[in-house]
Amino acid sequence: MLLKPLPAIRATSSRAYGTYGGQQVGEANFGGKRAILWAGSATSWVDLHPTGATSSAANAIHSEQQVGSVNSGGVGRASLWRGTEASWVDLSAFLSAGFTGSSEARGVWEDGQLTYVVGWGFNVTNSRNEALMWVSRAVEPASYTPVRGIVTGGNLGSLLDSDDNRLVIRPGIVFATGEPPVQIRVDATATAAFPNGIAFSVESSATFGNAQQKIWLWNYVIGDYEVVDTRLAKLTDDVTHVIVRTNSSRFIQPGTLAMRALVSYRAIGPAFAYPWSARVDKVWWTFPGPPE
Repeated sequence: MLLKPLPAIRATSSRAYGTYGGQQVGEANFGGKRAILWAGSATSWVDLHPTGATSSAANAIHSEQQVGSVNSGGVGRASLWRGTEASWVDLSAFLSAGFTGSSEARGVWEDGQLTYVVGWGFNVTNSRNEALMWVSRAVEPASYTPVRGIVTGGNLGSLLDSDDNRLVIRPGIVFATGEPPVQIRVDATATAAFPNGIAFSVESSATFGNAQQKIWLWNYVIGDYEVVDTRLAKLTDDVTHVIVRTNSSRFIQPGTLAMRALVSYRAIGPAFAYPWSARVDKVWWTFPGPPE
């Protein structure tokens, strides 16, 4: 079966490198190599290439995860996706200080709890490429609280899977100027007190284009929330990944291993239809283990 994207899209060549469960991964050349995900036909292709990258390729797939490499800033970066360009995670961000050269992910497997990614990275300290394995565990929220806003659809279960079953919240009463009228708190338990980095991820959207999304993580050292990401919410589901590589244990309560995050939304421009709503499809933490 031919997997080359349609001639009208002007891909000059394509290669498939891995397959799992009716999906295939590889690359296609559109004047530059781009990571591609297929579902068994030429017309089913999904472009995984991150915005701003020079080139990319997907090497392997297992379940809903794809791995490969993305050239960004002149350096190849081991990468992981979950079916969309927006879900891209730079795995090189979790490498130790010596791995400042290129890296690549070549294989992936998960058992429902842990995800294993294998590949290589250039260790500048030893001046050589070295085999690597990333091990990570995804943690779901155990509870959620609508701190501000009115829930019009969904529940905790809506936050556990990327299935278009969304938690929908419209603006509520605020008590200070500039306070976001939509605030969703989620709580969970970490897998370790001193992890080798944390990634917090949100898949979400809003019903208008001027909704600002902020992600706050509770800092147990200072006893307050810390803003870790600010951006405009998109009109369709988009995944935001916040990677904390340095002193990530500040976001984990000693002893209990409790974690808390707050996702907020507020209008920073005209909303031509009111009330507008924020829509959250999935929230999760990821705990990468040290590459070995």
